[in-house]
Amino acid sequence: MEAGQESIIQGVGRIQTTEDIAKTVIVVRDGRPIRVSDLGAVTIGAAIKRGTGWASRRGPNREPIIEPGVIMAGLKQPGANTLEVAGRLDEALDEIQPSVPLSMAVNKNLFRQAAFIKAQRLSMCDNIGR
Repeated sequence: MEAGQESIIQGVGRIQTTEDIAKTVIVVRDGRPIRVSDLGAVTIGAAIKRGTGWASRRGPNREPIIEPGVIMAGLKQPGANTLEVAGRLDEALDEIQPSVPLSMAVNKNLFRQAAFIKAQRLSMCDNIGR
């Protein structure tokens, strides 16, 4: 992964061990081959985590607290009213809140397109004098 971009590379070869990977030449500089092993240790590790997220909040002294989190994204259908969809999602989240473990908080306000729409409406009303 580089600068938020991830590439999947599929190679055709006879690699069967981590030693084979370690010996793989990446580039030749000044006539010297640079191998994967020159960049770091080659080991079998845990699989890349997929679908994990992090949540941040402020502690009692305004210190940042970053914790593992679950991220839910809701997408509306074209032509649907964003504010109505957001309202129905809020109702659904309020309904499940009692079943969520006490150690887990549901934060419905991290990113809300509906909040931007409401703020824009207020700004427009202020600008036209309503």
